Amino acid sequence: MKRKVLPVKELEKVWITGAEAQKLLSCSRDFLERLRENAEISFAKIGGIYYHDLASIYLMFERHRVPCKKV
Repeated sequence: MKRKVLPVKELEKVWITGAEAQKLLSCSRDFLERLRENAEISFAKIGGIYYHDLASIYLMFERHRVPCKKV
């Protein structure tokens, strides 16, 4: 009996590396470290590499958003 090969669905990226987070935030490595230390963003450290939760970065933007004035 032959197996049916299904196409692989591309997964949405949930975790980004420190370098990708720095690029997204346009920030330094030290600033990113401060965000982790102050629990502003969620992260995981695996084998010495930091991975940052993309959703927590977007939530941080929402927490610090300044509403615009209505014209």
